[in-house]
Amino acid sequence: MIHYYSHYKIVGSSLLLATLSRIPKAFGTGVRLWWICVLLIILSCGCSTVSEARRIQKEEMLSSAWGGVKSSEIGLSNGSVLPLQRSIEIALQYNPTLIQSKERLNSAEAILTKTEGNYYPQVNSSGSYRKRTTNTSSTNTSSKTSGSYSADLSINQQLYDFGKTPALVRKAYYDYQSAEYDLRQAENNLVFSVKENYHNVQKQTSVVRLSEETVKQYEKYLEQARAFFEVGTRIKYDITKAEVNLGNAQLNLINARNALSLSRQILLNTLGFSDTIDYQLEDLSLDIKETGVPAYEIEALFQLAKDNNPELKSQQARVQSSSAEIDYVIASLLPSLSLAGILSFSGSDFPLVWNRTLSSILNLDIFKGGQKENEIRSAVANLRSARASSIALEQRLYLDIARAKNQMVDAAQKLAINNKILQQAQENLNLIEERYRIGKASAVELTDAQVSLSKGWVDQIQAQFDYRSALALIEKVAPLPSGSAPKTIGEK
Repeated sequence: MIHYYSHYKIVGSSLLLATLSRIPKAFGTGVRLWWICVLLIILSCGCSTVSEARRIQKEEMLSSAWGGVKSSEIGLSNGSVLPLQRSIEIALQYNPTLIQSKERLNSAEAILTKTEGNYYPQVNSSGSYRKRTTNTSSTNTSSKTSGSYSADLSINQQLYDFGKTPALVRKAYYDYQSAEYDLRQAENNLVFSVKENYHNVQKQTSVVRLSEETVKQYEKYLEQARAFFEVGTRIKYDITKAEVNLGNAQLNLINARNALSLSRQILLNTLGFSDTIDYQLEDLSLDIKETGVPAYEIEALFQLAKDNNPELKSQQARVQSSSAEIDYVIASLLPSLSLAGILSFSGSDFPLVWNRTLSSILNLDIFKGGQKENEIRSAVANLRSARASSIALEQRLYLDIARAKNQMVDAAQKLAINNKILQQAQENLNLIEERYRIGKASAVELTDAQVSLSKGWVDQIQAQFDYRSALALIEKVAPLPSGSAPKTIGEK
């Protein structure tokens, strides 16, 4: 809902106030009070807006509500569990990147209201005081001067302009609509970033746990190799091999912990936090048996995108705005009709002499050096560009949907296969460990078995992340109508 206000601009000086104070001599006290009341009302219309603008102008930084939030301010501390939905709510409230889209929307609303002001009367006032000589050719020149006062109050009302003002209003309206969809798209992008970063923290947490288990396993292998070497059942090579494997595992653990620390900080930054806390995430592990692919086909998802994607809606609004711009520049070729009234006061002394003027004005630009023709060409080019951008955006959305759908299918298939691979790798490792213990398997075979199991777990973790990331991308590109959700293949 847009609230409409009329904006009036007044141009005056202290002289005008002085002139109004002398009006009783010509018209009486009642007229004087009426004029002063009107003047005060007009001046007060812009006082609050100007004060707010000056206050914002002097601010060097965004307020704390926009510049980030401390964890303690929203009830979080070290060890607190941070659910995904709560993370999304925090980001939508405190992430400063949304401010840009919100302020662009406020600007577009102000421009729309300003443009609608062309439908209303335009009131202006002016005042002046002049001192000049009165020399003529028939008198001796002199530097003596005389003073004169003048004050004017004018009102102008547009009567008809052949659709120019309505076209401007339509353009401003579609620009506002585009800014509104841009805000919704910014929120969608932020929700997607929160989900992706949240799942990335879960992924890196799993990688750290796997790396820690791998280090413990290689420490056990090193102890076994040393014990076997001391009793003479193993050679020095097995100890060296175990030490190398342990060193590599420790390096991988360091890298994994650094990646986890960075991913946790990125998530906090996405949420809009201005400090760092040791938070916990909720368990969102995927059940292999329930993992599936949304039943919607690519074409159905693309139709959802065309119906609901705010980025595409914004671009379509820009097309309408460009079309309205063509209407405006064509209407500018035609005349405009307006009605004007002027109340003027003038004289060298008070009481001033007043006069009133009422006139109708027909305004038509005859020749402006080809500006009008080139404005039309520019508007047409803008419309073609907007339409081309809309088509290109549809193609990109279709590609994003196809890529995400294929990624989900790929990840779901990998999850199912990796579940069997992990079972086989674990069984193989158990067998090799037993054979190594009795001296029938080498250190190389033991290492290969451990590496195969670790790789299987890494592939499983990556497939889970890819599945969640692809699902989040589909939800962003093809948002569902409110209250509906896609079923997955095999869902009862």
